[in-house]
Amino acid sequence: MSVSIKVYEQGERLSEDIHEGTEAKPLFDLIDGSYSHLIIEDADAKKAKELSKEKDYRVICIDDTNGIGAETKTAGITEYVVEFDAELHRQLTSLIK
Repeated sequence: MSVSIKVYEQGERLSEDIHEGTEAKPLFDLIDGSYSHLIIEDADAKKAKELSKEKDYRVICIDDTNGIGAETKTAGITEYVVEFDAELHRQLTSLIK
């Protein structure tokens, strides 16, 4: 299992980090607990890219994936798209290191 964190702006991917051996639940819990107001929707990276262009803002896409980049079939939320927030991005990154 791994977690992918992608940042999109105006339809372009600015960054992508895949973190092997990382559980997504603590990341989703952080968003649900402290950053729920930034949630745009439960969507995949393709939709995140489209939203960043349509809404003209930067977004973070957090995706629970397996080692080859394919989404896992775990129960519950497997993806989130949230408005970009520098502090949230920092906290997400610190949780996975």
